[in-house]
Amino acid sequence: GILSHGKEDPRLNDIGKLISQYKSKHSIQAVVNEANEKTEDFCKRQYVYDLLYCSSNSQSRQLGIGTIWGTNLANNFAMALLLDRTLVVDFNSADCEGLIDLGDWVVSHKFIKNLTSTYNCPLLEATPLEPLNNCFQCKLNNPTINDMKFIRFDPWYWQSVYYLFHPHNDGQLNPLQREKFDILYSNPISSTPYEAAGLLISNIISFTSNLKKLVNSIMDPLGKSEYVTISMHLRHQDGNAWRGTSLSTNKYAEFDEKFVKCFNDIRQRFPNKKCVLYIASDRPQSVKHVTQHAAVKDCDLRTAPRAVVNSTGEFNGEHGPWSGATSILDVYVLAHTDWFIGSRGSSYSLLINNLVMLNSVKKGRSDNPLYEVTMGAEGCKEVLPATASDNAYRNNPGICSSAKCAGK
Repeated sequence: GILSHGKEDPRLNDIGKLISQYKSKHSIQAVVNEANEKTEDFCKRQYVYDLLYCSSNSQSRQLGIGTIWGTNLANNFAMALLLDRTLVVDFNSADCEGLIDLGDWVVSHKFIKNLTSTYNCPLLEATPLEPLNNCFQCKLNNPTINDMKFIRFDPWYWQSVYYLFHPHNDGQLNPLQREKFDILYSNPISSTPYEAAGLLISNIISFTSNLKKLVNSIMDPLGKSEYVTISMHLRHQDGNAWRGTSLSTNKYAEFDEKFVKCFNDIRQRFPNKKCVLYIASDRPQSVKHVTQHAAVKDCDLRTAPRAVVNSTGEFNGEHGPWSGATSILDVYVLAHTDWFIGSRGSSYSLLINNLVMLNSVKKGRSDNPLYEVTMGAEGCKEVLPATASDNAYRNNPGICSSAKCAGK
């Protein structure tokens, strides 16, 4: 898996125990045992639905894996954990080219559909939760939700559950649920629950031996004290990225220059260490540009195997020519590095933030390994805490899309 081997950090102990307790009741084995021994209770079991996929090629799948894994999966697992419901994951390994699988305890949608039919209490389609899907500050105050057997929570924000149930948002949880929330979200560094989300994700997704075979050859420096390993995700978010040729006329080349500045800031701290830079980018020009600079700084550049999936043109689509399998490999590799420089506003960078911070905490580090780059004047900066103050999520008119939510 993603987790580093080493001394367990006390900040994650309670979260780990909470997840273990959840598994004891909601694992596939626990569900099967209840179906066999207490069929009536099994037929009353309640569920949360999650759709997990990797390919965004079809019209019905427009989201990248940053949103699907880092936003939807993490929030759905958190929702299931808080509400004591079984998480059901709709997943097909072939869609992810055999590179990831579900954890061996996770209940798949196909499995639970078959099992409930066998015991004559078939599971129908999940009921979407509205308006929660559109506004993380709306209250979970609809009494009928507790009676819904199968719910679907489609969060649009990377920490929707964190904000939805934050104490500043006036309750919404019973005492036991509040206790779980405090365990899940009160341990983070600087009030940013990156590692909590990372731990949730890493308990659902398992990276396969096929994936590890593809990247093992570039991962040997990771975790070795004589190296400093830096990674970056350059996300241009535009199908026209890098059409220009010079820094003076191309804002995307300028964007890449900000990544170079971030890289320099980190590299200069470790003059006596060997350096390895790992890059994930949606544009080959960015890889070339940063590679040329890294060589000047005596830093070896490595990338996961690249497979061009947008066959109709280099600039086809928002996600560029490299997505699908390539983006999965990059997540795994970049999660293991010492320092990560992401693209602000990218859900893919946020996903990697979660995993890098989790590994950092597992190693016993107390500093912040995360930086981000913006297209604005700020350029390169350390990732700041995503604190849930009143002004951060109550009084921002751009956050709440429903009139019913305003002022709550």
